[in-house]
Amino acid sequence: EERKQHRPVLDRLVLCRSVVAVSRPHQTRPQLGNAAFARSMPSRAPTLFMTQRIHHRNEAEPLQKAMAATGWKEAATPEKATLLWDVETLGDTSSLSKTPAPGQIVNRTPGMLHCCRKAVFARMLWRLRAILPPDSAFEDGKYLPKQWSLPNEQHAADLAAHAQQCSAAAKKEGKEAPVYIVKPDGGSQGDGISLTTDPCRTTSWNSAAERVVQEYVSAPLLVDGLKFDLRLYVLLCRSADGMERAFLCHEGLARFAV
Repeated sequence: EERKQHRPVLDRLVLCRSVVAVSRPHQTRPQLGNAAFARSMPSRAPTLFMTQRIHHRNEAEPLQKAMAATGWKEAATPEKATLLWDVETLGDTSSLSKTPAPGQIVNRTPGMLHCCRKAVFARMLWRLRAILPPDSAFEDGKYLPKQWSLPNEQHAADLAAHAQQCSAAAKKEGKEAPVYIVKPDGGSQGDGISLTTDPCRTTSWNSAAERVVQEYVSAPLLVDGLKFDLRLYVLLCRSADGMERAFLCHEGLARFAV
């Protein structure tokens, strides 16, 4: 019942563009039955604690407006807050000094930052491709370019074989060798990205540094002649009875390369 009461604020908080997900950390859930766990939720007015980094990034104002509109209060300390709000995720570089108590909620899924790293994400997609049938969309090169996470030895060997095969085929057809794009694992906004026809060479970057190599898409989908990407936000919820739901925010971001 309390989750139903708190539902409106979650609907409003998802409109704040800093949110990615709401999740109850598995390691903090007490060993109680679903009914007992629901009763363990605090019955007082809901409160939200924001870390100092939220204030430093000027992200506190939209949260405060959402709280004012829904009756939530801002907590001065994290110990008894209903919802803990931070920039990063628990297990990454969270500024929360302690693990959330049973019944508390964090605004981001633990470990999500790590999963979103380019090299880690490339390895997860690699594993996904391994269990999918050969005729899946992951194999036709249209849905997702082929990519490799280096310096992983298995990926490096597969990349070398792929590059050699494609280069030989292009030469036989009188075409130029295919181009590959190399992205540093922790880069953003195009920083450190390079294009090459020889993705296995190590003279242009630190061979020990994690990076992702992808087939360069020479004819991408454009909007008004510009490359773009979409950033959409999803709210993931799990109720006390174990029901999982996902809500897609109607607002999102479209970023254009200009």
